[in-house]
Amino acid sequence: ARYEIPGSRLVIGGGVGSAADWATLTARGVTHCLCVTDPPDVGVPEELALHAPIPDEGQPFPRDLLTRVVGYARKVLTGGGKLYLHCWVGASRSPSFAYAVLREVYGMSGPDAVAAINTFYPYGVYGADPKHQSYMAGIDEWLAGRVGVRANPAGMSGTDYGTLRIAECLRGLGHSVTLRPVSAEAGTP
Repeated sequence: ARYEIPGSRLVIGGGVGSAADWATLTARGVTHCLCVTDPPDVGVPEELALHAPIPDEGQPFPRDLLTRVVGYARKVLTGGGKLYLHCWVGASRSPSFAYAVLREVYGMSGPDAVAAINTFYPYGVYGADPKHQSYMAGIDEWLAGRVGVRANPAGMSGTDYGTLRIAECLRGLGHSVTLRPVSAEAGTP
């Protein structure tokens, strides 16, 4: 089953099996594809797709994969595109990555993101499965580590805040960025 998440330009579901299958998605306005399972899709033009497979084992997603997937989604969605985000069936991994996109790109709260996913979720209740809970907890932890770059914490200089914002942008593009504090006394990291 394929389902659209209200208030977003995200469609969730299972694999793309042929060029004709991809054509049914583009007829729904889909412009790009993000596959988080193996095997890769058939019939999706390479320049319109990101293949970022992860096993469906219930372990929190690696932070670098979250950064890569959410960065790709941000690029597509802020560019006016509509994203087909899928795993094998569309029941665990893809709605969990959609949870990350809804939180990070659309700025939804956790409960609002879960409610949006559940609007048309065809497999019972998203979030009830222990795998979903593990995925969401890992995503929430990943987001908590990124909070400092969203709002200027009290007392932070404009230069420090600007540096953090640049780091967030670079991470969103898939770059690895490590910020090190500088000792005020020594002037060295």
